[in-house]
Amino acid sequence: MKNILVAIDFSDHSTEIISRSVEIAKAFKAKIFLVHVADPNPFFIGSELEPQMFQIQREEELDRKRNELQAIAKVVSEKDVEIENQLLMGVPVTSILDKAEEIAAFMIIIGKESHGFFYRTFMGSTSEGVVSRSNCPVLVIPRVDEE
Repeated sequence: MKNILVAIDFSDHSTEIISRSVEIAKAFKAKIFLVHVADPNPFFIGSELEPQMFQIQREEELDRKRNELQAIAKVVSEKDVEIENQLLMGVPVTSILDKAEEIAAFMIIIGKESHGFFYRTFMGSTSEGVVSRSNCPVLVIPRVDEE
């Protein structure tokens, strides 16, 4: 079976990405690996641990994201598409590419972010990073207002 890695960021654009991914998975009789990459712990500095209040908030946020991924996976599976989901931790581009390699993805589907000029200039774009470094085809789904 072919594997498609689908990366989402939980923006309003994620619905379109998932919808298109389901169409493609059905056409290729492929399995979807749905992922979201959470940033590494922003409060961990050297050997110091973050305050417990921040740990609790972070765990609650990660639990919400895991639950959202599971809810999306349930809806997709009801459309007769095999799907797995996973919350990854790390740098988005590297995490997406590593997971794609791990599952031997024949395609990566990702959305185009709507960051401004300064963000793209100094931070780069996840979709651009994935496209430039991927060993398999990457489908970038543009935002509807950018088509």
